[in-house]
Amino acid sequence: MSAHTSGDAAPDLAIDLGQLHELLLESEDISAFLTDFTAVMSRRLSAGGNEIWCAVNLLRQRKAATVASSDPRAKDLDETQNRFLDGPCLTAMREQRLIRADDMSTDTRWPGYAAAAVEQGIGSILGIPFDLGD
Repeated sequence: MSAHTSGDAAPDLAIDLGQLHELLLESEDISAFLTDFTAVMSRRLSAGGNEIWCAVNLLRQRKAATVASSDPRAKDLDETQNRFLDGPCLTAMREQRLIRADDMSTDTRWPGYAAAAVEQGIGSILGIPFDLGD
């Protein structure tokens, strides 16, 4: 999952597991659940006037695809990252660790993607891996 923001405030990542359980039970399929999940996370993480978008990227056979997002801009950013074949969320997936990019305008780890993200007004990105196993 990725969280994109144009501000610099660090979000609170705590979420009500009961709410997630309810979403899962009410969803017709996994796609609907993931879309609802990104919407809930986006609302939960947005605070202090900073709008945060969330997206879920799925990595299968070394190819990433955006499968859900809270906002079309989040989907566009993840798809841009997928075209570059590198970025904070793809790094999080490959290395199975949280990746935090506090200031995309100064981050040097993914130069091409960082420039594209900054051009779209993105200040920071948080990549959180979820290993679903086989």
